[in-house]
Amino acid sequence: MPLFEFLCEECGHSFELLSLGQSDEFEMRCPKCKSPNIERLMSASNFAISGGNRGPRQPVVENHACSSGTCSSITVPGLSKE
Repeated sequence: MPLFEFLCEECGHSFELLSLGQSDEFEMRCPKCKSPNIERLMSASNFAISGGNRGPRQPVVENHACSSGTCSSITVPGLSKE
């Protein structure tokens, strides 16, 4: 079952939940404040393709810190939100 990351729009708590599909999200609530106002976040995937030795694996996602200590958005190079 897929594991998705969510953010509560009421209290700002981030959490992960198993989801079978979008219909499950209508019944999901924040485990901290029980608010139904949650947003599914885009998660980075990490996988390796087997075969051949291509040298050491590089990290798929780099860690970055925001000046305020928390980030509310992410910018992905080559991808625009329209």
